[in-house]
Amino acid sequence: MCVLGVSAVLGCTLPRREAPPTLFSSAAPVGFPGTVRFLSVDRATVEARSEAALQGLKKASKDGVVRFLALSGGGAAGAFGAGALIGLGHRDERPQYDVVTGVSAGALIAPFAFLGPEWDSQLVDAITSGRSEHMTLHGLTQLLFGARHRSDALLSFVDHYITKDLVDAVAKEAAAGRILWVATTDLDKEELVIWDMGIIAQHGGEAARELFRDVLVASASVPGVFSPIIIHVEKGGVHYDEMHVDGNASASLFVAPAAAYFAVLDQSALEGAQLYVLINGTIIGAPSTTRFKLGPIMGRSFDAAMKHLSRG
Repeated sequence: MCVLGVSAVLGCTLPRREAPPTLFSSAAPVGFPGTVRFLSVDRATVEARSEAALQGLKKASKDGVVRFLALSGGGAAGAFGAGALIGLGHRDERPQYDVVTGVSAGALIAPFAFLGPEWDSQLVDAITSGRSEHMTLHGLTQLLFGARHRSDALLSFVDHYITKDLVDAVAKEAAAGRILWVATTDLDKEELVIWDMGIIAQHGGEAARELFRDVLVASASVPGVFSPIIIHVEKGGVHYDEMHVDGNASASLFVAPAAAYFAVLDQSALEGAQLYVLINGTIIGAPSTTRFKLGPIMGRSFDAAMKHLSRG
């Protein structure tokens, strides 16, 4: 595979089928129902699914109060979000979050935040084991030529923690009405895609585990740093390929689909709901001199974009 951002320079291409030709396509990952994901701006889908989802959340809540947790992107700063959740658990101040959403690094944390403190040991291991060290970017040479190595390391890292037991546990909680959403960016559509990880998990089997894993990897795959993830989809017997990358390319975090803000919804089930937002990074910068080299310039530009997106 080639680094997406420099494939033209290196004279190579990524083999793939054509993407679905329409924006609001009913194409679904091969072997899965179309309900496993939807475009954030798809008002019709949001309206069609909202009533059952909202009522399910009300029933799933332990005390009648629906609690949302939105986890932002932030790269290596995701260790902050993991540590914050673990600390809240140690202090017995971590409630059940009935809806958990994650983008990029936040997506990698999201399944553990969703399942609760019983899974904190896995979060601790992810932070302290050193398994993520091969995903680190050092210098321009690695940026241009190290994407395959970093991508393999990211896939291996996520694959280690997304076990059958974890996927089965997510399926059980989803059956009770709770929601776990992770976002990727569909580059072909240039839109945010929201994946219902609970529905994926409920599908069961190794195929569900692999799609669950691949969505998390895609959500964390920063363009130009990691290779994109190709999702094979099918509609009416015709097969297509979609190219998915970091959810941060579309949103640094999200609470609900964008369409929810202009759709006609009965929000009575959310009366008294509570929203928690966990930012993996800083939203106020500290001035320092940027070296006149491509790596530092790109790094500071990315950091600036993340700060301002998170503020928004």
